[in-house]
Amino acid sequence: MDDTHTESCGRCSMSVVATMGDGEPVMSENRIECSAEELQRVTWPQRLIQQLSRRLNSVAIRFVYG
Repeated sequence: MDDTHTESCGRCSMSVVATMGDGEPVMSENRIECSAEELQRVTWPQRLIQQLSRRLNSVAIRFVYG
């Protein structure tokens, strides 16, 4: 990162997850680091919606195509 603290492409989403964590600094040597447990804890709504979407899609496919 440069002096303006802008991030390279693709890192913005990780910054959001990192700020939702326990508040400890997560920037280390120009990388964003957080534990796997912390990442799973803050992304559970996305995983739930993805599972629901897959199930609804499966039901719709069975309904339409028999």
